[in-house]
Amino acid sequence: MAILELHNKIIGEFIQFGSYASDFDARPMFSLSLLGETLSAGPAELAGVNTIEAAARWGIFLEGVAAGRPIDHKAAAQICVNFQAWMVDKRSDSSSMDYYNSQPITLEYAELWGEEVELARIDTGGMEERYCLVRLSTQPTSGTAICSRDDFNGLNFGDCRAGVAHWVPWYYSLPPETPISAIAE
Repeated sequence: MAILELHNKIIGEFIQFGSYASDFDARPMFSLSLLGETLSAGPAELAGVNTIEAAARWGIFLEGVAAGRPIDHKAAAQICVNFQAWMVDKRSDSSSMDYYNSQPITLEYAELWGEEVELARIDTGGMEERYCLVRLSTQPTSGTAICSRDDFNGLNFGDCRAGVAHWVPWYYSLPPETPISAIAE
């Protein structure tokens, strides 16, 4: 019984510690799905982070990745779908990417970080207002600015029209199942 009590106390303290969210990120220090994945591994198993989705969803910034890529409409749509899922610790659903990529591009302009930028508007909602504004780039870039609005659940990240955006690395533009090894330098 003492071992079970100690186990539960350690897990409880670990969850409290990991639940801390800084002023700079709305997400906790580590996600509960990461903790669940780790604790579900057997004694001879390792819980691995081997896909873009696992790293980004769990807030793990990747070092030593290839230099970036341009952010066109297709890349912006993938960034939006991934970002909206990963910011709430859910798996990204790329099954509708053909639909988003076939939609005409809607451009908006805003001032971000003292610079006038071109943003692609990616509508992801049905009956509710749900969209992202993603900064486009014709040159390879290490990352881009994104703002996301979801009136259905009230989750909004950034406000590009007010000059406030999130920065995400370029690899958010890849399909979620992409192996991390595919983007290594």
